[in-house]
Amino acid sequence: MNRPWRKIQYPFIKALSAFKTFNPVENLLIFSEPRGGSTWLSQMINTIPKTTLIWEPINPKVYQKLRNIKFGWRQFIPEDESWDEAHIFFLKILSGKKLTYHTTSHLNISSYVDAERLIVKFCRGNALLPWITKRFNFKYKPIYLVRHPFAVVSSQLKHGAWKEKKSNFEIPDTPFSQIYQDHRSFLKAIGSVEGNLIATWCLANKYTLENPRNNQDWITVFYEDLVGNPRNEIDRIFKAWNIEVPHEIFKKIKEPSATVKNDNFSRDIEQQLSKWKEEISKKEHDKMSEVLNYFNIQYYNNESIFPLK
Repeated sequence: MNRPWRKIQYPFIKALSAFKTFNPVENLLIFSEPRGGSTWLSQMINTIPKTTLIWEPINPKVYQKLRNIKFGWRQFIPEDESWDEAHIFFLKILSGKKLTYHTTSHLNISSYVDAERLIVKFCRGNALLPWITKRFNFKYKPIYLVRHPFAVVSSQLKHGAWKEKKSNFEIPDTPFSQIYQDHRSFLKAIGSVEGNLIATWCLANKYTLENPRNNQDWITVFYEDLVGNPRNEIDRIFKAWNIEVPHEIFKKIKEPSATVKNDNFSRDIEQQLSKWKEEISKKEHDKMSEVLNYFNIQYYNNESIFPLK
């Protein structure tokens, strides 16, 4: 959606939100890494009638409340811990009561007016999945979309928004930062942007991937499977939700996401999935491999483009 129209419609959506409340447990949630495929998937899921899309709502830059409670960009909360302020914040987000220009940037006013449930796309929230699924008894299991860490980091570096990252890994000063503190010596010794990004991927996903409830209390979807056999993965998601698959969804499968430039999108499956092998240097590959091996991620290695299942 173009920026001028977004600026025009936002005040109306914000005003309407005072009279419109969504049931938090009936929303459809998508969790993924930045550059992990969540925009493409959310475009497909948004073909479900009477839904509207909330865009990446756990952004500390957008919400002063998050900064006040020291909620971090990559916040982790142990699943059995209580954090009432965070719980209340999520309750308001999932009720549709904390809309901002940023979070409404990918919906239009007509879809919002007609919507009976929200599609909430979370980036940087993967480590929260075990906690949030214990706090909310979701009618529809959240989707956990996982993409090869080398592909994610390659896309981040190519995108440009991550190129200014520092080579020194910054341990976040946030509640429940022990998952970072446990690896402080290793993290401080990485010394490269690409290595830090891989470490961030590992810290954000290892706890959730290795959780006993993985692919039980949420639906784990590998990006590589979604690209390789989208109909099968879509059918699997909708069967778990007990929702009829919209016919329109199969048109969206063939479209690149709104955040991908058309000239960078390949319709050849293996070519699309293996682009990271050409885009990262040997030096970057070696550093990323070192970090991946340190965290002992069982689902991916430094050579195969597909998940190891």
